[in-house]
Amino acid sequence: MSSTVTQKQLDVLDSLDEKYQERMESNIDCILDEQDEELLLTYLRSSNSIIRAGAVDLLRYSNAATTRDTLIDCAKKDPSHIVRSYCCSALCDIAFERKENDEIIPLLLKAFQKERSLHVKLAWIADLVDFANDEQLETYKNIILKGIRSWNRHNRYLAVKAIQSDPRLIHQFGETFLKAAEQKEKCRYIRLELQEIIRECLVTW
Repeated sequence: MSSTVTQKQLDVLDSLDEKYQERMESNIDCILDEQDEELLLTYLRSSNSIIRAGAVDLLRYSNAATTRDTLIDCAKKDPSHIVRSYCCSALCDIAFERKENDEIIPLLLKAFQKERSLHVKLAWIADLVDFANDEQLETYKNIILKGIRSWNRHNRYLAVKAIQSDPRLIHQFGETFLKAAEQKEKCRYIRLELQEIIRECLVTW
């Protein structure tokens, strides 16, 4: 794919993102227009993972069963961990819109169990934790620990965002652990996120 085509597609994705963000902010019906949805589904066939990830992110505004099924397949099979990391959030939005949590969440949990990428698992936790029982919460805690200790700053950032996503996870780790992680962290924006969690802890504990 030429760089010119890729840039045009990125520009389209940016334009559509602005379009639906404006609808959200104006409390206007935020279901994808048919022509936009058809275009985004073609983008899922792009060889460029950034284009596919952008399409997945915008397909969260879909209310179509066929798109839901396509994204479920994408969550399981897309070769890019970046693309798969976007699928859970999009599918959770579709599940909410279609009132299908009971159908979609179990499928996501099964895909989560089979997923090998730490990056993807960390990205999914924030969306799945609302449905977690005690056993699943312990599983998420152990995955977050791997993320916090990862050499990859993107994994560490996702781990911190996962902790922020549910008060139960904040309590699972505790103030002492969070302060130690903050002092050890060399990446500034991750340290700031940890400091925010610690401030919340001091207020609520």
